[in-house]
Amino acid sequence: MLNNPAQRPHAFTASLRRVELGDILLLLYITAFVRQYFWLVTNNTVAWALTILVTLPIWYFFLTTKPTGPAKSKLFWPIVALPLFIIYAMRVAFPDGSFDQLNYHLLSGERALRGVPFTAADFFPAPIQFNPAPQIVTGITRYILGYRLGTIINYAVMLWAGSILYRLLSGYITNEWLRCFGVLLILLTEQPLFEINNYMTDLLAVPLLLDVTLVVLNTKGIDRRELIRVAFFLGAATAIKLINLAFVLPLLLVYAYKLDAHKLAFKLKDAAAFVLVFLAPLVPFSLFMYVKTGSPVFPFYNTIFRSPYWPLINWTDVRWGPKGIVQGLLWPFFIAFEPERGSELPVSSGRLAFIFLVVILCFFLRPTARTRTLCIILLLSFALWTITTGYGRYAVFLELLGAAAILAAVYELARIKGALRSAVIVSAWIVLMFQSALSVAYVYRYEWSMRPTIFHDPQSFFAESRHILRDHSFAKFVPERERQLFANVDVWIESNFITNGLETLTKPDAPILLVCFPYYFEAPASVEKFNNTLNNAAGKKIYTLAFTKDLSPSLDLLSFRGLEMGKFTAVSVPFYSDRYRYDMVLVEIAPGKGTRRENIRTTTATSPLPVSGFNAELTVSNSPTIVKAGARELVYVKIKNTSDTTWNALGQPDSKFAIKLGNHWLDERGAMVVQDDARASLLFDLAPGQEVELPLTVTAPREPGRYILEIDMVQELVAWFGSAGSKTLRMEVKAEP
Repeated sequence: MLNNPAQRPHAFTASLRRVELGDILLLLYITAFVRQYFWLVTNNTVAWALTILVTLPIWYFFLTTKPTGPAKSKLFWPIVALPLFIIYAMRVAFPDGSFDQLNYHLLSGERALRGVPFTAADFFPAPIQFNPAPQIVTGITRYILGYRLGTIINYAVMLWAGSILYRLLSGYITNEWLRCFGVLLILLTEQPLFEINNYMTDLLAVPLLLDVTLVVLNTKGIDRRELIRVAFFLGAATAIKLINLAFVLPLLLVYAYKLDAHKLAFKLKDAAAFVLVFLAPLVPFSLFMYVKTGSPVFPFYNTIFRSPYWPLINWTDVRWGPKGIVQGLLWPFFIAFEPERGSELPVSSGRLAFIFLVVILCFFLRPTARTRTLCIILLLSFALWTITTGYGRYAVFLELLGAAAILAAVYELARIKGALRSAVIVSAWIVLMFQSALSVAYVYRYEWSMRPTIFHDPQSFFAESRHILRDHSFAKFVPERERQLFANVDVWIESNFITNGLETLTKPDAPILLVCFPYYFEAPASVEKFNNTLNNAAGKKIYTLAFTKDLSPSLDLLSFRGLEMGKFTAVSVPFYSDRYRYDMVLVEIAPGKGTRRENIRTTTATSPLPVSGFNAELTVSNSPTIVKAGARELVYVKIKNTSDTTWNALGQPDSKFAIKLGNHWLDERGAMVVQDDARASLLFDLAPGQEVELPLTVTAPREPGRYILEIDMVQELVAWFGSAGSKTLRMEVKAEP
């Protein structure tokens, strides 16, 4: 501590000069955890002002007490940062619509940035109630940089992890070029690359765990500042994802052992300080959940905490992980051959198997104490990860630290004489290069939202890139008609797993009642809570939002929960883009006075319509007259069944016999220019005389000129209604450059 006031400004300036990318990210992390302490401050502006006031001195403490290490070589940027940026940038123009983002990330982020995750007016708005700290972090970058570029947080986290790995390898590889290349190979593995440019949050804790690993490896004496850093980083990693305890506990055990081995004076007040700092990131959310549900980790481990709102089971996802003792003992090898048991993306470069093999072999090579410690941490982490989930996406820490351990083992082999040494060293590098190349090939095809790359669809990529740094507001992309419809919503009913994100974006302040996760309805107290919450919403305008393709199961769920439906409105929801839209249905919920499910039929066609069935009356409410060439335009088409036959809403699995709305583009003389431009599906069976309005997103021809937009009904793989004598709808449209 500086006692001379004249020296303090100099110390402050010196500390700011030491700021690195990881320090800026740490500032965001601390902000996210501190914000939770001010959830109960009802004024959001005041809450954020207090958050910033508390965050800055905490951040400054970590900034002034961070351990020193070898500065990154300038080679780090072209060798490590540039290739990762290319991988990040090749999808950045396309907005991330991954399952978890729509399922709970957007909901958690929007709620936690403004206050508590849920209120008495909600009924468990997300299927699983996770700590929203990582969504606060990504929410901050999303609001600052816009939706597309907000994902850069994961790229930055990868660079932070790379800088720590660079310091870790400094004890093994002296050549700077080779060390940077080693860091690149470590980072180029499939799971991190699958997440580098979307809003998945598994990467956020990895630099924290790697930093603690480096501290544990270098620990030689008691340092209370170091103790605070380790405690906070481990607590933060646990808060970001509870499953990280599989890696936190081994680090804690090894750290405690090393302190004891050095016979360090570890006093009771040090232990108390460690526990308090470790718990600090966990307390607000855990306390909130305990007050609301009776369990600090709701709904997990409920046979222990026994929340009345969840059945007495320890819920796990049985899709993933080993089956039986043999697979459990050798799971890193099995996952290489059964990647579909490892995650939803069924590919594996085999890195975990290679790491596991090297870690086992390393104990027979009589490594240095440093490398042996590294292998012990990995072996314990492998065991706990396998026991808890065995899920590949949660093993990023193992993939990165394990690859570093491989290079450490290669260093240990340098003490062995003979041709075998060179052969093993070269072989290890070749395997890592092969795995990295395989991972890059995988990321070209896969990632969590399965977006194309610039190489797959360059034209769309460059068209979408104009929204970068201009996509802060979701509402500005939503058509006026849809904005007015969503403004009427007072309460959302969540009838599908991946709509609460869109519901939150369209009406952020509306409570959400979840009906699509059965576990909440297996506990009597939870059922009572749902009924009370629904009763308290009486008199309010209640709606559910369903994807058109998922409308039938959503209606089944609503009916199963005793809910009746009122008006159905087809809506088009652009997702931060005027090119990519979700076809959805806004369904009014009218308990006790609406239409029952059995009166809303969605049946499957098994044969062509009779000739008399091809009759429709089409009208539009917004006829486009001037559009931009190649641009997409939303047209609202009212369809009336003027035939004597009911139109089935569904077709065969290959869409055969499905009845849909579609369009063509003709030139001024009526010659076909673009056939089969767009489609819109029926919401439910349409009986003779019934009508429905559907949004149809048409794409203007790329060449400027005057065209005729022709809209018609079609029975897929059978005939267009117009060819059977039904009157089509034609409009003159000018496509401008």
